[in-house]
Amino acid sequence: MTTADTLAVRIAEAKSGWRPLTGSMVGLAVGLGSVPLYTNSVLFESLGSDYGWTTSSLTLVFLICNLLLAVVSPFAGRIIDQVGSRMPALVSSLVLAASYAVMALAPGSFTLYVVAQIVVYVAAAGSVAVGYARIVSGSFDRMRGIAMGIMNTGPALAAMILPGVASSALGSGGVRGAYVTLAAVVAVGGILSYALVPGRADAAHGPDGRVDAGGPGHPDHPDQPGHPGHARDTDGPVSTNAAARAGIDRTIVVMFVAFFFMALATIGLIEILFGLLLEIGTSQGEAVALLGSLGAVMLVVRLCVGLLLDVLPVAWVAAGALGLCAVGLASLAVVGVEAAPVAVLSLGLALGSETDILGVFVSRHSARERFGRVFGIGSLAYGLGVAVGPHLLETIHDATGSADATIWTAVLALVASAALFASTRPRRTRSRTLRSSTAAVI
Repeated sequence: MTTADTLAVRIAEAKSGWRPLTGSMVGLAVGLGSVPLYTNSVLFESLGSDYGWTTSSLTLVFLICNLLLAVVSPFAGRIIDQVGSRMPALVSSLVLAASYAVMALAPGSFTLYVVAQIVVYVAAAGSVAVGYARIVSGSFDRMRGIAMGIMNTGPALAAMILPGVASSALGSGGVRGAYVTLAAVVAVGGILSYALVPGRADAAHGPDGRVDAGGPGHPDHPDQPGHPGHARDTDGPVSTNAAARAGIDRTIVVMFVAFFFMALATIGLIEILFGLLLEIGTSQGEAVALLGSLGAVMLVVRLCVGLLLDVLPVAWVAAGALGLCAVGLASLAVVGVEAAPVAVLSLGLALGSETDILGVFVSRHSARERFGRVFGIGSLAYGLGVAVGPHLLETIHDATGSADATIWTAVLALVASAALFASTRPRRTRSRTLRSSTAAVI
C-alpha cells in the first residue's frame, strides 16, 4: 500500500468514524469509570462534615464496589458481545444517573448510599471502557491507536471539569444539589453518546467475518515477515491445531497478569503518592502542584501513545511505557526529592496509556465477536490490581516505615508487567481459531 493509499484510507476512516469516536469519548467521560472517580474526593468531604461519615468507611465502600466491578466486567463483556454496546451503555448511564437522583432524595442515609453504590457498580458496568473500546476498534483500522487515544481523552477531560462542577454544585445546593447536578450530567451525556454512535458501528463482525490485524504494512499484521501468520496464511486456511490454540491461551493469560501488575503499581502508588512525596521532602504546595500536573500529562500521553500504537506493535509500546515509568520511579528512590517531577511525569505516562494499550491489545489478539469478553478479562485483571495495590503498598510502607521500600515494590511490579508484554508476539488468526481458543479460557 502506497503512502497516498494509506492517507486516503485514514481520511475515509476519519470521515466514517467521527460519530462513533465522539460518542464513545462523551460516554466514557460521563460513565462509571469517570464520574465517581473524579467527584468522590469532593463529595466525601461534605458527606463527612454534614453527616459524620468517615473517609475510611467511604473509601472502603469504594474498594468493595471496584472489586464488584472487576468481577462483573467479563460478564458485561459477554453481554456486549451478544447484544452490542450502544444499548448496554445507555442503560448503564441511566442507572448511574438514577443512583445519583436516589441519593439526592435521602442524602443522609448511609445504608441507602451503600446499597445504591453496590447496585450501580453491578448494573452500570456497560458504561465503562469495554463497550466503547469495542465500538472504536470496529470503526477504525489504520487509525485505531490514535482513535483509542482520542476516546480516552474523555476521562482526562472529566478529571479536569467534573471536580469543579461538583464543587460549584455543593456550594450552591449542598450535597443534594451536587447529586442532582451529577444525575443531569450523566443522563444528558449518556443520551448524547447513544445518539452519536450509529447502529452500524455496533455490528458484531467486520464485512468479511475476520478480525482486522491493522491493515497491510502494520507491524501487527500477519503479512509482516516474522509474524506467526506470515506466509502460512497464503496457501490455505489457518491452522486450528492444539499448538495454535495454546499460543492464544498463553497470550490471554500473559495479558491478565501484565495488567494486574500494571494496575497494582500505578493505581496503588497514586493513591498514597501525596504522603510519599511529603515524606521524601517535598513541600505540601509542591506535592499538590505535582499531582495536579498528572491530568495534563495523561491527556498528552493518551494521544502520543495512540499514535505510536498505529506504527509499532502494541507489546513494544506497552513494554516501553512501563519500562520508562519504572526508571522514573526508581530515580525517586535513588536520587530523592530532586527526581520527584521525573517520577510523577513517568507515572502519568503509565496511567495515561493503560486503556489505549488494553483496547488495542485485545483488538489485535482476539476476534471481534469475542472482543467484549476478552476485554472484560483484562478489565478484571486491572480491577483486581486497583483493589489490591493501594492496600498492599500501604501495608509495605507501614511494615517497613520506608518510602523507598514502597517505591521499589511498585518498580518491580512495573518491570514484571513490561517483561510480560515484551514476551508476547503479534498473533493474528481467523476468527474461528480465536473463537475456540478464547472460549477455552473463559
